[in-house]
Amino acid sequence: VYMGATLDIFRYASPAVYTYHETTDGSIGAIIAGGVTPVYNEEDGYYHAGSEDGAILYADFTMLPGIFNKNIVTMIDIGGFDFSKDADENEVVGGVDKTEAIRAYLDDIIDNTKSDDFNLYGCVAVDQELAELLLGLMYKYSFENVAHSWTKLCYYYETLGPEEVAE
Repeated sequence: VYMGATLDIFRYASPAVYTYHETTDGSIGAIIAGGVTPVYNEEDGYYHAGSEDGAILYADFTMLPGIFNKNIVTMIDIGGFDFSKDADENEVVGGVDKTEAIRAYLDDIIDNTKSDDFNLYGCVAVDQELAELLLGLMYKYSFENVAHSWTKLCYYYETLGPEEVAE
């Protein structure tokens, strides 16, 4: 229930919950996930939720995402973006260490000097490169081949109610 003309809700781009198939030995098999399918908007360079006129997606670098027990900043520090190694530290043939690429986004983290919007603190607007880095992280940690699994680390604003109030 909301009052007034509109209400903006800051929500997960994709729910943190997921489903999976168990293999015959009881281990986790294929992970299945649903969620918002983002549309890349070439005009502004960022991913948007739902449609080209939807809200920008923001990756939360500092809060726990509900998928991992560590935030993105911590995942950077422990080598989560070193794709030359798998989650068990085994060498990945053809894998590339993308730690420095993701570190470049640390300067873009929104804080109280960059925005009056408290919800955006700790977040970074998602462009194509960041989406690919987040997808690599998700693939490394059990979400291989789950379409748009990187959105599980993101939020967007959804506006409820009419855009204009009749007089």
